[in-house]
Amino acid sequence: MMCFPGNIGAKALKCYAKLALLALCIIILTLTCCFEFLTAVRATLVANSFLGYSWYSLRNIGQNIRTPCKIENSSLEMRHDNLSHDFFQRQKSRCFPSCIIFGVSKCGTRAVLEYLTLHPDVVARNSEVNFFCNKTLYERGVSWYIQQMPLSEPHQITVEKSPDYFECHYCADLIYAANRNTKLILLLRDPVERLVSQYMQLADKTAGLPPMEEWVINPDTHVINNKLSSVMAGAYSEHLSHWLNVFPQHQIHIIESDNLRVNPLEEMTQVEKFLNLRPFFAPGDFYFNSSRGFYCTRRRSTGKTKCLGKSKGRHHIH
Repeated sequence: MMCFPGNIGAKALKCYAKLALLALCIIILTLTCCFEFLTAVRATLVANSFLGYSWYSLRNIGQNIRTPCKIENSSLEMRHDNLSHDFFQRQKSRCFPSCIIFGVSKCGTRAVLEYLTLHPDVVARNSEVNFFCNKTLYERGVSWYIQQMPLSEPHQITVEKSPDYFECHYCADLIYAANRNTKLILLLRDPVERLVSQYMQLADKTAGLPPMEEWVINPDTHVINNKLSSVMAGAYSEHLSHWLNVFPQHQIHIIESDNLRVNPLEEMTQVEKFLNLRPFFAPGDFYFNSSRGFYCTRRRSTGKTKCLGKSKGRHHIH
């Protein structure tokens, strides 16, 4: 039905209402596209600023990496198909991470990475790359970064862990500029407990480290030294607010570290759903090691068990 000014009545009002709703949808869609474009502009500007560029190309704005995976010719494996008794090739590649565990240090990031590797649809980089918070590495390019990732099969996702990213505000923009679809996992714990844990780690590695009450207090002001990076790592709201200004909330999954420690199955099941992985984790994948005081893993295919290193789960000062 056409809407004309002279057509008065319920039908005309209904028609005008539909037109108003259509106009509102168009406005919302336009604003959404503008927001994504402006976010991409900012991410590109930050990336170029990080590299020291004073200009940028409009054609690069919003264009994430076109091929997030690089096929390795040497990784073609001959496998035997038991059903058809034929041999076939299984192609492997190195991919930009589908998921990055970006913080916070001393909150269980290593445990989540180890737990994730139990899943047959996950491959993970074992050591931290810190690509997006290191200018020297970043200048090598995203292609170099992808080469640092483990080989994966088409059905697998790649995960990497670099908890220093959380405190690096421009890292959010750099990751978004590279791949806006990347999912992020963040672990949080009581900031004071986290600080104590970090101090204990430093005390094990640093000779002559002063007592914690001296280490954490500014000698001039006699208050907490907020210039200490270990202290500022616990300013969760300040750091997280920046990440949420770049990535949509549905792409960031937060894990409560204390619950991960006592109930890893519950937390990893939630991670599984967040990453759109098929259900896999079961009670038998985790067992409590009373001598270590935390949960370790048991791989189903081999029955082999594994616990985190001796530096994990250390006793804290009181």
